[in-house]
Formats: sequence, C-alpha cells, structure tokens
Amino acid sequence: MHRTPLHGRLGRALAAFACSLALVGVAGCDSDHDHDGHMHSDGTLMTMKNGTSANGLYTISWTTEPATVVVGEVFVVRTSLSDATGSAVTGATLAVDGYMPAHGHGMEGVVPLTAEVTTTAGTYETQGMRFQMPGQWELRFTIEGAPGKDTATLAFGVQ
Repeated sequence: MHRTPLHGRLGRALAAFACSLALVGVAGCDSDHDHDGHMHSDGTLMTMKNGTSANGLYTISWTTEPATVVVGEVFVVRTSLSDATGSAVTGATLAVDGYMPAHGHGMEGVVPLTAEVTTTAGTYETQGMRFQMPGQWELRFTIEGAPGKDTATLAFGVQ
C-alpha cells in the first residue's frame, strides 16, 4: 500500500498520542493517598494542598468548597497564610488565579480573583473560581502582606 505524506504524519501523530496516554498511566500512583502534602487523585493528577512561597516569606495551605472541584462549576478557594515563623498573616492582599500549563491558558474569561479576609486569622476566601476543562492546573497566588510581596504556584488536578 502506498502511503502519502499525510498518512505518515497522521500515523506518527496517533502513535505519539498513544505513547503519551501510556506514559500518563504509568507515571502516577495507583490509589488515593497523601505524602508530604501532595494528594494523588487517580494516579495522574497531583494536588499540592500546601507549600511555601517563591521567596520563602509565606507558608500557604488551601482547601476548596465544595471539596471536590467539578469542571464547569464555580468553587471557592480558602487559603491560610502564615509567615516564616508560623504566625498567621492578617491584613494581606491575596489574589488567586488558575492556569493550565500544558495548554498555556488560564481560567476562561477570568482575571486573578482577590481574596476576602474571613473571621479566622490568616484565612482568606476567593469566590468565583471555575475550571473549564479537566487536566493539570496550577493555583497561582500573589501575596502582599507585612512580610513582603511574594508569589506561589501549587499544582491542582481536575477530573
């Protein structure tokens, strides 16, 4: 059978796609579990529920409401901030954004959302978050408080 250049390119593209699917299947863990604050949802998508800002000024931990984020549905991010000594950071300005590194885009039609201070010291709430597709996302935090200005990027998997 004679193959045209199109068939060759299509075949190579399909083979590359099949290989990438196989790699995703082997790269992750095979069950839900936690180690060092990194949750694995299904063996392929990792979620970092806590971390340190880029310059080490802040420790960040976060949760969502609802606890399970559903594609296309609005959710809330609750962020707890502490400084390098472990003290709650109050009065900070916090913006949270979602970014999908594999696709090079953020949340559809949304700019970074500013968090509101809650009644719990050092806890901030960001309303209106929504991921438009499944995959590996990043939550990007921009923080400005008494310790200084800093950023943090934590991975978040959406199925």
